[in-house]
Amino acid sequence: MSSKESEKISEVQQTLDGKFVYDLSQLLNTQLDRETLATCVNLIEHGVNPEALAVNKLVHIIVG
Repeated sequence: MSSKESEKISEVQQTLDGKFVYDLSQLLNTQLDRETLATCVNLIEHGVNPEALAVNKLVHIIVG
């Protein structure tokens, strides 16, 4: 498999993963747009505690 083919497969996989995560977030009514959701996923992938992100989102909802 060539490097270009590998890159294309990776891009398609990332797109599908991103769409799945976004669709799931919509089903769960998270009220996160694609950009915010991508930022949250990136933070979690880099070791941020998901519960801390959830609490932060809840505080923003309550405080307004």
